[in-house]
Amino acid sequence: MLAIACLLAVISYRGWPLSLICTLAILILKNMFDLQELTNRLKSGYGSVAIDCPIGSQNKLELLLVRMAIDGGQTARTRRQPVTWDVADGIQSYPSPGQMMAWEPQCWVKTAVQVPAQVARAGEPAPCSLLRYLIHQASNAQGEACLYILYDLPRFLLPHPQFEVVNRLLKRACTVLNYSNSRMILVHHGHQFGEEFQDLISEMEYPLPDEPETRALVQQQLQELQASAQGQGQQIPDELTPQDLTRTVRALLGLTEEGQINLLQYAVRKLRAIDHHLPGAINQMKQRQLIRLGIEYAPAPDVPAQGLTTMDEWVQMTSAALDPRAREFNLPNPRSLLLIGPPGTGKSLICKELSSRLGLACIILDFGNLMTKELGGSEQKLRDILKAASTVSPCLLMVDEMDKAIGQSAQEGDGGTSQRLIATFLRWLNDHEEPVIVIATANRPTFSPELLRRFTRVFVDLPTLRARKQIFQVHLQLRHLLPDPLPTSGRLARQYNTWLDTLAGLTEDYTGDEISQIVIKVAYNAFIKVRDGAAATVEDLLPVTLEELEAVTRSSPPQHRGQYREREMLLEWVKNGMAIHANPPEPVAAGARISRRSVSFED
Repeated sequence: MLAIACLLAVISYRGWPLSLICTLAILILKNMFDLQELTNRLKSGYGSVAIDCPIGSQNKLELLLVRMAIDGGQTARTRRQPVTWDVADGIQSYPSPGQMMAWEPQCWVKTAVQVPAQVARAGEPAPCSLLRYLIHQASNAQGEACLYILYDLPRFLLPHPQFEVVNRLLKRACTVLNYSNSRMILVHHGHQFGEEFQDLISEMEYPLPDEPETRALVQQQLQELQASAQGQGQQIPDELTPQDLTRTVRALLGLTEEGQINLLQYAVRKLRAIDHHLPGAINQMKQRQLIRLGIEYAPAPDVPAQGLTTMDEWVQMTSAALDPRAREFNLPNPRSLLLIGPPGTGKSLICKELSSRLGLACIILDFGNLMTKELGGSEQKLRDILKAASTVSPCLLMVDEMDKAIGQSAQEGDGGTSQRLIATFLRWLNDHEEPVIVIATANRPTFSPELLRRFTRVFVDLPTLRARKQIFQVHLQLRHLLPDPLPTSGRLARQYNTWLDTLAGLTEDYTGDEISQIVIKVAYNAFIKVRDGAAATVEDLLPVTLEELEAVTRSSPPQHRGQYREREMLLEWVKNGMAIHANPPEPVAAGARISRRSVSFED
């Protein structure tokens, strides 16, 4: 309860809304930060601990540290006076632990601390006065034991003559604190302490909310939003299914508590509803935020992928594996996928489709953009992207055309950079524990066996007759050449079905991309006809005939026609058990004759 009291005191002082107070109070009790580990380190004699904490979680971390300081025990050695510092407000002290336990929460106000004149030195950077004061206080055997919470101090450890004194004073402070009852917490975000501090500062990380924490936050916040709307005479319909709730929770992962609350509130207010549109709205806003950090996302698919029998099973299994309850049965994270097949068969589209079905963000890893002239720079950029993916997990990590980037043929003439990238990537694939699912694509399986064995390998072949019919349908409907939905009975239903059967029969050896280009060309021709005539709106169908579709199809030969040898090698590779079919070949009945012409015998 003391933690909640501390929370209410600080937040009421900052003027935060009641809904945020309640939510953060719940999260403090369910926090995943290993406070016991921090306590053990401090009690074991570590004088200084650095905590890498996102900016949006630093207020919450401070409250946890204050709780630890004032609730550490009854002896002077375990209970410490909380003192904070940042470059804007300088040194500030909370009330003493005894006062904080006895006073009303509204009385817990931090006060400024003046550095004695004999300690400070004129003209020095701001952190110097702080560190001299800290050393002075910690060296006093009769002084009060304090917990110093310092923000962004690593910014002042740059290799610049002006900051050399900061570096030296920090080393001295760390050493003094090791023999003192006081302790120092260095709160920062994304900074690195050099090797010279390895034996002086113990490092920890403050995690972002995991899925159970985020679920609790979403449920609490949605209740608060509905209550707030009702208080204003407004109604927000709640039509969120359990599946939509899970997708909403996953869309918010990778953000701090405040970031999650901000996006959730904005999305609900914008939609004026709590329904299946909520996860998509959150994902769009989240992606715009993270793009500014250099994270590139794959766009949503413009059409659904067709003919993915094996992928349907994979989505079902992966969705179950991402359920937090799966950990209770010691089930591992889903295996990554390697999609192999000829160009244009829809491998990249499958990545986007899987992202859409699972409700997960799809981050793009482009090995070509990783290459730098600096030694080790490419590997560092790769580590940064992998860390970003781990931060927003669960997510998909899309590696398009991986054979061109790190395949065996790509390793020649780059000074060994590709080999180092492969080593870094393999190490991460083998060691990472976060639910980051890699979906890589390649035209050929030109990879080392040690890389291949880390993937579930899926062969994406040219589309089957049934799949080609489905591809034609979705693209013709997308370009307003067929009605959506198709009629299910009557003359038009038979006519459109004949069209699709005929086109599917004409396009053997065509890829899905080539079929889409045929439809686009036909749609342009139809649009040109009506552009200067009757106005065409998105509700109207563009005029097109089967003969026009057939003519464009016959004038666009497939790129893979005649190139059977390479495809046969891939099929043999699959037949030997090296991969599974994304869509197994359709069985042909004994004695059946395959015709390119489709005849309807219905009346």
